[in-house]
Amino acid sequence: DGAVLDVADGAMPDKPLHIVHIATRPQAAAVTRSLLRIGNRARATLLESFVAADATQGYQNHDAMVMWLGDGASLEHVRLVDDAHDAANIASAIVTLGADTRFNSYSMVTGAGVSRYQSFVRFAGEGAEASINGVNLLRERQHGDATLVLDHAVPHCASREEFRSVVDDGAHSVFQGRINVHPDAQKTD
Repeated sequence: DGAVLDVADGAMPDKPLHIVHIATRPQAAAVTRSLLRIGNRARATLLESFVAADATQGYQNHDAMVMWLGDGASLEHVRLVDDAHDAANIASAIVTLGADTRFNSYSMVTGAGVSRYQSFVRFAGEGAEASINGVNLLRERQHGDATLVLDHAVPHCASREEFRSVVDDGAHSVFQGRINVHPDAQKTD
């Protein structure tokens, strides 16, 4: 099962929203889809943790998080992937930004034998800003993949992205990025 979270217009929760993805059975697959709606002028922080219970190994996580930010909203999104060393973690984020929104995303991968995080961010309202960052800290034969697609569909928006990798032994890290700027999206930074 996934989570459905709705932060009301103007709300500013004191504590972060925290979704903990816990693998509890070896050789199993978990497929989740969650929805987060941040209302107009609301602010929130979302923390996602991916972990394994006890000695659970050989499992797969397939997660999709759909996020919608209303006009003037702000979201801090932090992902921490510390799955078992032989697990697979395939995750997607589908984000739509309203006018004058602020979206900051940070992903850190230290676990999972194979991990892939793909993020699709659509700038749907003028004045939106996004900062998307990540780091892969990989060892032995781990493989980490980050794929980012930014879709600037309206004018006067800004985006920044920075991804780093530290690899040891036979580990591999991949970053793929694409920034689409539509003809009507003038003054995109």
